[in-house]
Amino acid sequence: MAQAVEIVHFKLNENVTDTDFLESNDAFEKFLNEQPGMLYRSLCKSNSTATYTDIVYWESLEQAQLAQQAFFDSEFCVEFAKCIEKDSVILDHLDILAQSQCENQAKAS
Repeated sequence: MAQAVEIVHFKLNENVTDTDFLESNDAFEKFLNEQPGMLYRSLCKSNSTATYTDIVYWESLEQAQLAQQAFFDSEFCVEFAKCIEKDSVILDHLDILAQSQCENQAKAS
């Protein structure tokens, strides 16, 4: 079973501040940490376009898809989803073909 990465690009709704969004992100992280197969997550923001990129590594594509389905039923995700401009969302799942550990992480292990 190949590991997978989920990449989601999105913008915030006009009335949502970064502070509001990051508060809702805390609850969303609790949801993610409860999902089987979630390995690692990074949330990034482009300063030039105000577009966010959410990158989540999963043990398998199947686990990523199950978490995606659970997202819509989770109370932790309600506020997070309200912050996001729905029409801006672009989601993709990719199979990981090769990976390497960051040099600093390898030294810490």
